[in-house]
This record gives sequence, C-alpha cells and structure tokens, in this order.
Amino acid sequence: NGLMAKLKELNFEDKDLCTMNYNLTPKYSNQPNVDPTIVGYSASSQISVKVRDLNKLDGTIEGLVKKGANVIKGVSFEVTNTEKLMDEARNLAALDAKRKAKLYAASLGVNIGLVKSVVENERYAPTYDTMRSNAPMESKRIQPGERTLTVNSTFVFIILSNIRE
Repeated sequence: NGLMAKLKELNFEDKDLCTMNYNLTPKYSNQPNVDPTIVGYSASSQISVKVRDLNKLDGTIEGLVKKGANVIKGVSFEVTNTEKLMDEARNLAALDAKRKAKLYAASLGVNIGLVKSVVENERYAPTYDTMRSNAPMESKRIQPGERTLTVNSTFVFIILSNIRE
C-alpha cells in the first residue's frame, strides 16, 4: 500500500500501474524435535510500473526503495508510437524496393511495371544499441539506449518488356 501511495504521489496514472503477482507463503517454526507448525505468513507482491517520462525514473526508483521496495527487476524500454514509425519504415522500404528494381531492370535491359505483390515478413524486430541514446535523460543508473524497428518486405514487380536485345 505504501508503494502504491508513493506512485500516486509521483502522479502515476492507474493505467500505468499493475499488480503482476501476489504471493502468500507460510512461515514455519523451527524447533528441534518438534514438527514444524505454521506461525505466520509472509506476503509479497510484484508491481509493474510504466514510466513514460524517463527523467522521472531515478526519482521513482529512489522513492519506491525508501517506501520499502526491496527488489527492482526487469527494467525494459518500449517504443510508444510503433505504428507511426513502422509505417514510415514501410514507406522507406517501398521506395528502396522501387529504386533497386529500377537498377536491376536497367542492368538487365528491361522495364518494370506495376508491383504484382507485396509480402511483409515478421511484424517487427527491435534491435538494441545501449551505447547511444537520442533521448535526453538525467538518469545516472539506467541508460535507455536506442531501438531500431525493421520492416522486412518482399516486392514482386512485373517486367514489361525488353529495351534492348
């Protein structure tokens, strides 16, 4: 409850907070020559917090530790507007495919026509470069790095005719 109160104090919205799991484990007595008996329970939970402003990351971690969080794990970074970025990558892929098709056509002595088919392979595959970041960030503990979104597409063009024999 203290952690959730701290997150609310730090202006986190409900949509960015989620209890991932909750564990209740019995505690047993450990006395020699006596069968173990339950003397109490230990409760633990795991909370997922989405930090949208990376400059709030250090303060959030520090605030949660001061309120009793004793394990911080699984820090990961996501790209928020992937559809817009992926559409931009698709446009660039189409322009690149057309440029290469024209180059091959010229080398082969043919003209290209319309695109017969387009197949997009694999939705998206992020790659990470943890040495660079375009985002200004004051954190001294965690470096977000850079992600690359990739579109793999196959374009099939129609060959119209031979230009030369």
